[in-house]
Amino acid sequence: MDPQTITILGDIILDRYIQGSTSRISPEAPVPVVKVENDYYTLGGAANVANNLSNLGANVKLLGAVGRDETGRWLHDLLVAKNIEPILYLDADIPTTTKTRIVSRNQQMLRIDNEGHFKHSPRSLEYFKHQFEHSDILIVSDYDKGFCSEDVMDWMFQNTRKMPGC
Repeated sequence: MDPQTITILGDIILDRYIQGSTSRISPEAPVPVVKVENDYYTLGGAANVANNLSNLGANVKLLGAVGRDETGRWLHDLLVAKNIEPILYLDADIPTTTKTRIVSRNQQMLRIDNEGHFKHSPRSLEYFKHQFEHSDILIVSDYDKGFCSEDVMDWMFQNTRKMPGC
């Protein structure tokens, strides 16, 4: 039996973790100084859902928006490397959502968010409407970043009922 195709629709996030040790306080301000020992990225938000399903052997498509920026290109390549089919709308008006966590001694000390709020246009709505046709399962992963707007959800509920198996 062939694996089912699962489409995840949602807000795509890139999670960055900077880990290190702390042994002193900064002379500039009363904050700990972290000596970086590890710096890595993981898929977050809807991309994390897609990654988990891909790891289970599913055929996965991920629909979402990213910034028309270096981080968006890097995220695209990471998805492809993880056998996830990225169907991404590139938006020059927002950065690719990235959440950076500073961690020391297994304690998150700080989180830095670089994000915008995606607003669908008639062009972006039309771009995604044709992506549901070859899916067996549809999952919505909403992190309130704008991709899962009321217009998208209304269209999806009206049209996915016409899909086989719905």
